[in-house]
Amino acid sequence: MRKRSIFYLTIKLLFLVLLVSCSGKGKKSISIFETTDVHGVILPYDFIEKKRLNAPWPHHLTILSRSERIKMLQCFLINGDNLQGQPEVYYYNFIDTLRPHFIAEVMNYMEYDACTVGNHDIEAGHRVYDRLVKEYNFHCLAQML
Repeated sequence: MRKRSIFYLTIKLLFLVLLVSCSGKGKKSISIFETTDVHGVILPYDFIEKKRLNAPWPHHLTILSRSERIKMLQCFLINGDNLQGQPEVYYYNFIDTLRPHFIAEVMNYMEYDACTVGNHDIEAGHRVYDRLVKEYNFHCLAQML
């Protein structure tokens, strides 16, 4: 119950800060970029279908570059489904559990601000999901509830 109260208080404070920051003169904007249903497609190759991919996740780096984020306030939200899909995700979920998960390393490198949880993120089980959340340099909204 206490965590939920803190979560709602945080949301209210963020809304208040947003309202106050937009009350001044001049145009202000917030850009929200969302990537969803990534399903472990990090590398430019689909290991299941055995074919090259034209739009793997790192291609977003050109769009979501740090210099662009500095120009305007931006928030990147992952809409889950990161922990299931490609064999390399399975490898880090269940085989190589000692080194940092490569999904967390990529998301931290891309400097995501927050994420939500998709159904495929919890299907791997608490051990896998909790490990990944600990490795993120940002918060998952499910942690705040």
